[in-house]
Order: sequence, then C-alpha cells, then structure tokens
Amino acid sequence: MLRLAHYPHAILRDKAPPSHGITGGSGLYINAGDGLNIERTQPWSCLVDWAGSYTPAGFALFFTNVHAAPEYSGYEFGLTGQGSPFIRIISDIRSNYLGCSSWNGIADDDYSDGTRRRLGISYDGSSTPAGVKFYTNGVQRTTRTEAGGDTLSASILIPGNDLWVANQEFFTTQFFMPGTMYGLEIAHVERSASWFSRYAAEGDWPLPSTETELSYRFTEGAGTTTRDDSANNFTGALSSAALWV
Repeated sequence: MLRLAHYPHAILRDKAPPSHGITGGSGLYINAGDGLNIERTQPWSCLVDWAGSYTPAGFALFFTNVHAAPEYSGYEFGLTGQGSPFIRIISDIRSNYLGCSSWNGIADDDYSDGTRRRLGISYDGSSTPAGVKFYTNGVQRTTRTEAGGDTLSASILIPGNDLWVANQEFFTTQFFMPGTMYGLEIAHVERSASWFSRYAAEGDWPLPSTETELSYRFTEGAGTTTRDDSANNFTGALSSAALWV
C-alpha cells in the first residue's frame, strides 16, 4: 500500500538548479527501501532529470523494484539497448506483463549524446499499453508496445521488494544506469501533459505535494545517503560514495 504525503500548502516548483548528481556504474546503486510497492491497477508517474553519454548494450535502469527469477515481478523505468526510454510493469515476464518504449525514429530519439533531458512517464492503472505515455522535455512521444508485452492481468506485488535507483538487484554489473541523474520524482497519480510541460526546463523542479511518493534531488554531494523531500522519508542508501558527481 502506498503511503500518502500531506502538505497543507502546495508549492509548484523549485527554481534552484542542482549542484550535484549521481552517476551510474557497475555495482553502484541507491536502495530506497520497500515502501514503494505499486499495484498494476494504481496510476503513477515519474520524472527523471538525466544526462547520458552512451547507449547501453542492453537494458539500463533509472529505477526498478523487480524481484528475482522466474517471474521478475514489479515495475521499472529505464533505457532500451537502442537508448530509448522504456517501462515494464510485470506480473510474470514469461507471459504476463506490460512493456512499452518511446521511439519516434528521429534525431531527438538519440538519448546517448550527452544532452541533459527531462524524461517522464505517466501510467493510468489500466494495465494496457494505451495507459502509458512518455514525455521528453515536456513533449509527449510515441508509445510502442514490446512484442509480447501487451498482457497484464495479475498482481505485480511481491512483499518486501526494495526500490533500487540506477541499477537492479541481482544484476548490478549488467543493468546499471548510464550517465548522470540530477533528480527523480515518483507520484501516485497520472500526471497530465501540461504538468510535464511545466517542468520541462532545467532548474524547474516540482516541490512535494500530496501526490508525491518520493523526491530525490541529490543535493548532498557526499556521504552514503540522500534525502527524500517527500513526507514519506524514503531516505536513499547509496552503495558507495563513488555515486556522487
């Protein structure tokens, strides 16, 4: 069950640009704990402030709570082997999951050029590809369905699944995030196109609201924890201070 944050006054944006970020790498990750289990019927959205410098050879992850074989149940957001954003919401990866990616076949879809971007996803809880929307710098992109990734009809919840940022448990030398992440927000609501447009510019970042489940800005720059600005206090435990840039 998601824990709800409560703020008496909603403030739309933080204008202060981040001075630090986290870098991906083999064996590097942040563990946000097990409080972010989201069922397939629950809407959610995320926003990632990220700059990448190469295309991963395989899948590379911004975050995931996907658990162990054989089902690999959970949800995740990252980049495909072609460098385009993808989402998977998984009950059983062998036969019961939702898999979608964003690829328009144009120059702006090269996410390996080092350019800093705001990458977003909204999901409406319908368990269908039509319920997934991708955004790059506030502009909605085409959603494509992965072969076999259009059937999701069973629970994705596994008690105790931790949310990992910038890597995946059990696969820390394979699916780590390329580039640098400057911010991550996850919310228990389907965000609108106008919301993603509002936070498309570097320096504009949503301050926590009642919908915010997790908000990392990576302002510390040192140490082995990072603060969650939401009311839920999902403090991130860094595997190593080498994550900081």
